[in-house]
Parts: sequence; structure tokens; C-alpha cells
Amino acid sequence: MSQSKEHSNQKDASIPADHRREKERLASLHASNLLDSQPGAQFDRITRLAQTIFDVEVATISLIDVNRQWFLSKCGLDAKETSREVAFCAHAIHEDEILVIEDARADERFKDNPLVTGSPYIRFYAGAVLRDPEGLPLGTLCIFDPRPRKMSEREERTLIALLDVAQHEIFQTTEDTIERASMQLKLSKDPVTNAYWEHAFADEISRISTPESASSPYCIAALEGANFPVISRAYGRAVGDEILYELSNRVQRFFADFEKVVFAITKSDRLITYFSDSKEEFTSEKAQHELLRKLKEALLDPFRTSVEDFTPNINVVFISEEASHPYQEVLKSLDISLDYLQKNKGIQYEIVSPWRRAQSERFFEVTRGLDDAIFNDKLRLVYQPKVRSVDQNVVGFEALLRWNHPTLGVVSPLEIVESAKESGKMLRLDQWVIDSAAREFSRWERQGLFTAKISVNISADTIQSKEFHSWLRLHIDGGIIKPSCIDIEIVESSIIEDFDSVVEAMHKIIDMGFSFSLDDFGTGYSSLAYLKQLPISTLKIDKSFINEIVEEQKAASMCLNIIRTARDMGMTCLAEGVESVEQFQLVRAFHCEQIQGYYFSEPIEVSEIHNRIDAFGAIR
Repeated sequence: MSQSKEHSNQKDASIPADHRREKERLASLHASNLLDSQPGAQFDRITRLAQTIFDVEVATISLIDVNRQWFLSKCGLDAKETSREVAFCAHAIHEDEILVIEDARADERFKDNPLVTGSPYIRFYAGAVLRDPEGLPLGTLCIFDPRPRKMSEREERTLIALLDVAQHEIFQTTEDTIERASMQLKLSKDPVTNAYWEHAFADEISRISTPESASSPYCIAALEGANFPVISRAYGRAVGDEILYELSNRVQRFFADFEKVVFAITKSDRLITYFSDSKEEFTSEKAQHELLRKLKEALLDPFRTSVEDFTPNINVVFISEEASHPYQEVLKSLDISLDYLQKNKGIQYEIVSPWRRAQSERFFEVTRGLDDAIFNDKLRLVYQPKVRSVDQNVVGFEALLRWNHPTLGVVSPLEIVESAKESGKMLRLDQWVIDSAAREFSRWERQGLFTAKISVNISADTIQSKEFHSWLRLHIDGGIIKPSCIDIEIVESSIIEDFDSVVEAMHKIIDMGFSFSLDDFGTGYSSLAYLKQLPISTLKIDKSFINEIVEEQKAASMCLNIIRTARDMGMTCLAEGVESVEQFQLVRAFHCEQIQGYYFSEPIEVSEIHNRIDAFGAIR
């Protein structure tokens, strides 16, 4: 039952064949309304339970569509779907009950599969076949892990029993199915404002669009109650909802006579109005200001609630766009503009400026090209030396990101990181940085060149990622990464929100052989209570203190205290951003062990490092 073979008539055993009743199977799957449905807690409980019972990294309920595998529920995995061609579960649906792969690397069907050779590095897999009431296979309840293992018959029966629970939850009575469909419809709109949630906004815009309107300009206005959170905290969410309801009513009444209009609300209670009208396209600045003046008048009167009347502080941003410009990008511009608006009293509005729009468009262009830059090594690392203060010899490097975009030119590291965070690519970016630094270190070693530990900047989210930990272990085992050559820098401000979880993850990574530095110390929380709990080897003094250390007594005292604290806690202290001889002399007098900055060297291209640094670590 466990080691089932793929059908013999399949030309390439690594590519899953269509099921013998494929058309019926797909029809049943699409009729179930499960694909692309909202996450369900009842399904997540099952995958969490499976992950715990079998002690695996990942458990999913997967559905096999025409060309994709989509996850109805997942635990331990970030991806929402994969290609059907690489899906183990697309093989499993041919089985009577269950497919078990004890070691995918040893299985001809899977040894070259991208999910085996790359993330999530599957070695062990087991998938119990999920069937509809007619017995047609729609997907699986599956578990997998980067470690090979055997599965007992009792464990197989346990997984099948969990599958029975999942099938019961999915295929309830017809009445329940109708109720779920009705609930899905309700979930497309906010019950307070009757505005569409973001996920349904696009569908409604598509629904009202016509071939004629597809070439017409459109407008979007975004509104935010700047003091709504304060009112909600002071008087309760119910009062906040009363104000939000009234605001939505006024906005919807104001735009009611436009030819095409869609109202939406974001999770942060921002109201979005998309509208167009053939009689008035609002392309002139005069027409835009007049529209917003009238909208402001409609919002001026106090908002009556069950406790008292309120005069909300409301920010409005507006943009008029050509039809060729995707509204999704326009929404991002509006979001950024609302973030920049000051939280003043009363009602204020802003027409999005060309500069702000250009900033947003640059962000989108960076985001669009980031995947390609990561996977095709279009990013690069430069290395800034860290020197020992007593003899000015190099004792390490910090690896810093660089990217020359084909159309935008130089993209700053801050832009790269912000784009990666917003687009969910932070883990991939961090993996690329560590992998590139480790390979460079190995090349220096092979060529007998000067070597020193390389520091890399890694996000707190990545440090907590189980997928990242598995990736590190695999690359260490494969000899690609030598942990002793890598120091991980983490920014002080990034660890406060989930401190205990970050510290636990840091200890696991240290157990693999890596070390940690705390970057930008002194600019954030800077609490000695949490500092003593952090498993760090090096404390970096932020550049903002070093800038003022010569002229400002307070800055000098702060630096001296940080250096003493680091020494007392058994940490190395590094002064970052040293640019003058006076700054160098002062931090050396304070007995700061290491120094980094332009006074000694700018970040160096990898091709120039060993022209600039001799075999003993002296900078030429």
C-alpha cells in the first residue's frame, strides 16, 4: 500500500498523468467552490494536528486543479499553490488510499523534482487521497519533511483517519454547502459599511466594466479617519463602527450619481471609492479641486453616535488616471500618500502629485524585477572591512547589497529590502545573501587569499522561519555554507515585537555554528533587560552616535557607556560609520575593539578586495 508504483503507460514517470476520470474529477472539484476559497479554521486545525502527530515540518490539504496544486489549508508552508507538474499529490490521486515516499532522493520519479532539489527540500512524503461523495479524487491530506523516514502501517491508518475528518468537514449536507456559499457572499462585503472587502473589489470593477469604459479615464478617492482609532479605544469599537457607518453613508451618497462606482474598505478601515463618468472625467486640476471641495462639505457636519457627537479628522487622497494604468498600482500610490499625510484636525485632502506617483511607480518597478534579480544573480555584494582598533588590521567584512537595475539605475539597499518585505520575497533575498557570501568566502579559502568572517544582514522574520532553518541545515550538510565564516546581523528594532520567538530562533541558529551581531544599537528600545537575554557576540554602535561623538558630550558619553556595557557582558563592541581621524581617535581611546567606516575603507567590490587588503589583513 505504501510504495505504490505510477501507472506503466506514463511516458515520463516524473510527470504526473491525468486521472482516468479527469474531466469528471475536475468538474466535481470546480463545483465544490473550494478552490481559492477563504481560509477555514476547521481545516487548519486538521493540518496543525497532522503536523504535530507526525512531527513533520509541513502538513497540507491540497487540491489538484488543471495546471496547479492549490492548498485549502497549510501548516509550515508559505506558498499558496504550486505547479501540478511538480506536485507529489498529483501522483497520489492515482492511489486507492495513500502514497508514501520514504526518501524522494532515492525515488526515480522525484529525485530531480524542484521541490526535492530546492525549497522545501522534500525527502519524506505521505498523502492520503481526498475524495468527493462519488469517490472522485480531488486532492490529498499530505505531510512532508526534509528528513527521510519510514512510515508504519499504524501511522498510515492515522493519516487516513485524519483525512476522514477533513472529508466530513468539506463534504457536509447540501444545506450546509448552500449556507457556506451564502456566507462566502456575505464575506465579500463589510457588514458595517456595505463596502466590498479588498479581495472582492477587483471582481466588482471587472463586472461593471464595458469595452467602452475600458479606454476611459477613472478616478479613485481614499479616505481615512485619522482619529478613529483613538475614538474606538476610548468609547469602544461599537461607537467607532457607528462613525465608520456614517462616514461610509455620506461618501456613498456623494458618489451615488456617477455612472460607474465601486466602494471598498481595507482591513485598516480605509474607504476606497473607484468611479468614472463619461460626462466629467476630472482630468483638470480645477475640476479635481472642485470635486474634493464638495466632498469636504459633505463630511463637515458632526457625526452623531449613541454616546455623543464627534467631529472626525478625515484625510482624503485623490488620483485621476488613464485607463491603461492598473488601478492596483494606483491604490498603492494612494496608500503611500495617506501614510505621508499629517494627522491634522478637521478634513484635509491631497491630489496625488507626480513626484509621489513616480515614487510609487519606482517601487513597483523594483518589485517587478526583484525575483529575476535574485534568481539570476543580478544583485551583487560589496564588502566593507571591519578593523581592529589597536592595529587597524581587518578582522571581518560586512556584506552590503547592490543592484544596478536595467532601467532605474542604482537601487538602494533600503529600496531592495522594502520591496522584498512588501512582496513576500524577504526569505528568498536573505537566502541569496547568505549563499553568495558563503560561496565567496569558500573561493577566497581555495585560492589561499586573506579570509575573515563575513557579516550579513538578515530580517527577524527570516530568522524565525522554519523553512530558513531547514535550508541552513541542508546547505551546511552539503558543504555550501560554513557557519563559522558567517556572522548574522539583526537590527535592534526588528526583534522587539516578537522578542521571545526571535531569541528562541537565534539559539537554534547559533547551535548550527553561526554567530550574531546586534546592529544599530542605541536607536531603538535599548534596554539592558532584553540585551542580556540576546545571544549576541558583537554590539554595533549606531552611526548616528558616531556622527556627533566629537562635538556632543552626550553622544560621547552614550558611546562610552555602550562600549563598557558590551565589555562587561562579554561582547565585542564595534563603532559603525567612523569617517574622520577625530572620531577614530576617540572611539579607540574608549577601548572600542572594532571599527567600521569610510575613514578606513568604503565598501569594496569583490574583484578589488585582495588588491586592497594584503595577506595579513592590512589595508593598502
